[in-house]
Amino acid sequence: MADLFSFEFTAHTKASQQAAFDAVANAEDWTKWGKPVVRATKLTRTGSPDERGVGAVRAMGAFPGGPLPIKERITAFEPHRRIGYTLATPAPMRNYAGELTFTESDGGTDVRWQIQFEELIPASGPLIRAAFRQLIGTFHGKLIRYLDEQAR
Repeated sequence: MADLFSFEFTAHTKASQQAAFDAVANAEDWTKWGKPVVRATKLTRTGSPDERGVGAVRAMGAFPGGPLPIKERITAFEPHRRIGYTLATPAPMRNYAGELTFTESDGGTDVRWQIQFEELIPASGPLIRAAFRQLIGTFHGKLIRYLDEQAR
């Protein structure tokens, strides 16, 4: 059985729960706060009943007009509260699952980003966790800064 790896980040923003949720749920908003890694996004498949909801697939990439190499499939969608996703493109791990939760707190919102996956190649998990922890940590920090700037 493959080893399970996980990590999470939690931070508070002055932004409303709705604003925080929308910044993640709207694929095009990622280009506002995810640069330089995310400069282009596209909803390649709509979800149900909300087009951004369960079953939606969004593609993201660093090159506008170029390939959008990362695709995520939405697996959970609770407006203003929670978004879950998996990777829809090949990755160096199995059963990757990400989840963001948005909780009202102290006049703003606590944003929690959790990741878990199983290693694909034995002993690769710690290295992959370190790399993805750095990437997701960067995204989480950029998201919180963007939300705080918008909340002013």
